[in-house]
Amino acid sequence: MRLPAAWTGRSERERRILAAGAGLAALLLFVAFVAIPLERTRARLAREVPELRAAIEGLRNDAAEARRLRALAPAGTGPGSGGGREPGARATAIPLAASCRPRPLPRPRRGPMFGPWLWRFRPAY
Repeated sequence: MRLPAAWTGRSERERRILAAGAGLAALLLFVAFVAIPLERTRARLAREVPELRAAIEGLRNDAAEARRLRALAPAGTGPGSGGGREPGARATAIPLAASCRPRPLPRPRRGPMFGPWLWRFRPAY
C-alpha cells in the first residue's frame, strides 16, 4: 500500500492523531539533537571564559616580564651576537621565573555530542 493511499484511507481523527504524533516526535528530536547540545556547549563556553581570561592575563604578564628581562640584558647579548661568549663556549643554565614555566593544557573533551546527555539516564544503584 502506498503512503498517500494509506493516509487518505484513514479517518480524520486518525490523521489528526498521527500528525500530532509526528509533530511531537519532530519536536523531541529537535530538542534531543539540537537544543540540548547547543545549551551544553553554551554552558561549557561560559565556564571556560574565566579560565581563558586568566590565561590571557598570564600571557600578558609573561610578555611584560620578557620585555623587562630584555631591557636588563647587557649590550651585545641579543640574538645572533653570540651572547658575549666565545664560540663553542657552553651556556650556563638560568632558572626560569615562575610565570615562565609551562602550564598544563586542558583535557580534551571526548565522546559524541549527545554522550553526556545519555549519561544522565544511567541506572541509579
